[in-house]
Amino acid sequence: AFSQDLASVVAKAREQVENGAYPEALRTLSTLPKELPPALAVEAGLLETTAAIVARGEGSTACAKAVIASGYDPEVARDQSPKVRAA
Repeated sequence: AFSQDLASVVAKAREQVENGAYPEALRTLSTLPKELPPALAVEAGLLETTAAIVARGEGSTACAKAVIASGYDPEVARDQSPKVRAA
């Protein structure tokens, strides 16, 4: 149940990013604990990166979190990235 709750928080942040509500997405993502299941951590990191770049012009810290969460495996990060999947 706990991971479903975490997934719903990430889904809410994804919806906020898709709707251009970047500051709200950053606030939503900030409610997540530091330790997340790897797939959620990668997605949350990528969403945070997008929102931080648009809202603040800086996203390297969030991007680093996504890289670490993927276990430094570019295939994991690539599988989670909607931009890469769309290409």
